[in-house]
Amino acid sequence: SVRSTADRASSPKHARLSMTNNRPLAAQQETALARGSDSGDKALRDNWDQQFSLASDKFQFTARAAKAALAGDGRAAIYVSKAVGQCAVVKTLYSASLEPDASFAAQWGAKTNLPDWFLLKARKQFDECSGFLKGDPFATLPARQGGYDSIKYWNDLAYQNGDPLAQAFRVSSELEATASASSASAKSSAQARAQNDINRVIASSDPSALIQLAQILMDGRFTNTPVNGAALALVACNLGYDCSSANSAVPQLSCAISGACAADASFPETLRGVIGNEAYAKAYARAQQLEDAMRTGNIAAAQDLVQLSFAH
Repeated sequence: SVRSTADRASSPKHARLSMTNNRPLAAQQETALARGSDSGDKALRDNWDQQFSLASDKFQFTARAAKAALAGDGRAAIYVSKAVGQCAVVKTLYSASLEPDASFAAQWGAKTNLPDWFLLKARKQFDECSGFLKGDPFATLPARQGGYDSIKYWNDLAYQNGDPLAQAFRVSSELEATASASSASAKSSAQARAQNDINRVIASSDPSALIQLAQILMDGRFTNTPVNGAALALVACNLGYDCSSANSAVPQLSCAISGACAADASFPETLRGVIGNEAYAKAYARAQQLEDAMRTGNIAAAQDLVQLSFAH
């Protein structure tokens, strides 16, 4: 396995692992702000997540978040990239139309075979992004060669600003690089970069970053220890990430939207159903070890539990 010692830091203490902790976001933020600067930073990151989820006007959200991102807020940059990505489809389909709303109605009204939930989702995306058809949310920002309408630009900015969620996203591209490396040295370098960013995410104890890292490590295409990903997901749920079916950002819970699973499904329950009881038991045990290490501030021990092991 690859080992990196960079970016080790202390962690706030956490309660022992409980797979049913899904407190409302507002309560999490109030608690975090009361604990001090590190937790206050977490609350601010959570606030961008909440603002993005609730924003019925992604144009105005993007204009506001972009200014914060250029001022050094990495999490704001992440959500600018999300808004740009979400609204790119709407811009592509309807920017040339003189009557975008009528064009939308005509296009989707003809798709009578699609379920209602899918049509409602499309309508919500169109409504949220319609502002992008009328103007540029980055118009008031300083001129930049290439402009600001780039997912990569905002993700890179978030990474440069040390945002843990951006570090988790970067792990994915680094693992992709290990698979396509043309030499042993290039592969080793990509593996080391991936492990370094994994260590940074672990040190952050950021639930949003942990759940994203979990999704990557559960993939199984690049490492032979997907149990680490499942364990990290369970820890993220315990540390405050919304792992209920109300959170559509969790891919495994998209079944609740379509009615393919129970409306009150939770990630741990869904995970158990996907990987089976034996694998879930292993993931749960590893999650307890991770949680104990984080609870006691032993970040090095937590990082040791999530070392990459590559299939050959």
